[in-house]
Amino acid sequence: MKVPVYEKQKSLRVTQAAVGRVFTPARAAFDDNQYTRLEGNIKALGGAAALFNRAGKEITQYKQNHLPDSTAKQAAPALSAEAEQVLTGALGQAQEAASRRERQQTQNEKLALAQAVAPLASTPDELEKLMEKNFSSSPAKSFLYAQAVGNNISAALAEGQTPQAAQMLARFESYLSPQAGQGARQRLQAAAAQRAAQEVFTQALRKGKNPAGWTDKEMQELSLGASRNLPPGVQQETRLELEAMVGAEKVRQQKQKASLLGGILQSAQTGDQKAVSRALYSLAELFPQEDKHLTSAVRKAAASPGRQSNPAVYNRFYKQLAEPDFKENSLAQALEKGELSGSDYLLLMKERAGLLAGEDARGRNLLYSAAQRLCRKEGLNAEEAEDFKYAVFSLPGDYSSKLAALKNLRDVYFL
Repeated sequence: MKVPVYEKQKSLRVTQAAVGRVFTPARAAFDDNQYTRLEGNIKALGGAAALFNRAGKEITQYKQNHLPDSTAKQAAPALSAEAEQVLTGALGQAQEAASRRERQQTQNEKLALAQAVAPLASTPDELEKLMEKNFSSSPAKSFLYAQAVGNNISAALAEGQTPQAAQMLARFESYLSPQAGQGARQRLQAAAAQRAAQEVFTQALRKGKNPAGWTDKEMQELSLGASRNLPPGVQQETRLELEAMVGAEKVRQQKQKASLLGGILQSAQTGDQKAVSRALYSLAELFPQEDKHLTSAVRKAAASPGRQSNPAVYNRFYKQLAEPDFKENSLAQALEKGELSGSDYLLLMKERAGLLAGEDARGRNLLYSAAQRLCRKEGLNAEEAEDFKYAVFSLPGDYSSKLAALKNLRDVYFL
């Protein structure tokens, strides 16, 4: 039986075949028409619900355009029934895949939301109810429970709610792996220690005490007093936390000291005595033991602004400033003996404070070595070398500006 030929379209022929072999020619015709493209599009785009309606419309449109009269419609069943069967199967599979993905996405969103809410639970009972409601039926129940417990403990510690974190760990530690449980206990110890150390530190500041001046013995006594009723591990952590806080306070004060001394040097040059007095007052609050020497240095700098120090003494101190055990009292003694000028004393104290505040010493070490090498290269005697280095080291500014000045002085000094 032949399908009538229409001039506007390619003819579709179904070859006469024996019973049971109708599919072969029908499939050949099917593979070469628009149904095949529709099936491929549906499979490739797998399951977007909006495409299903469009696919159906395209099939209907195809029939209307390519099978316009009753003769063609009567000839169509052998081809369209097979084509629509294949396409219907593809559509059904895509629909099922889309439904599975939609269900999985909904479930994933539900689990993600529950995990996001888990850190908000403030009691073990609240957290247990949330986990039972959302995770108990999941195949990944163990993982989801462990994640929720860990997130809750972590959030509590971040907010400073150490007792809450301890309660959660005591109730739900069995859900955590041994490694996670051990890590949580260690974090709890550290958090408890930090809380105890912070309380000691805050009380000292409220009483007007300066933690930066505490001795090792004082810190030991204070840390033990704050953690006396806590486990041994927490006591040790409390001491370490207190040492860290005191160290940070020392750095902060040294930065402030360097800034104030820099302000004094600049204000003294411009004659702003009010600014000098304000800076000295602030320094006296932070470092009362140094007030006498700082005030003396300011007075000497004002009385003899152009006075220079003994070059050899100044250069020796400049080199020693970066040593951890350098004694600042030696500077005060040299000031009293007249070996250091008032302005040079303030400058050296400023550089020392900067080094104690964590300033990188590599630049100044490079500067010192460069000056030493240049003096040896040019064959200067000891006195000439001390004078040249003093001219470089006593300049104001950072190490980069001193290195630039070294180059300029080299050009002038060794003409």
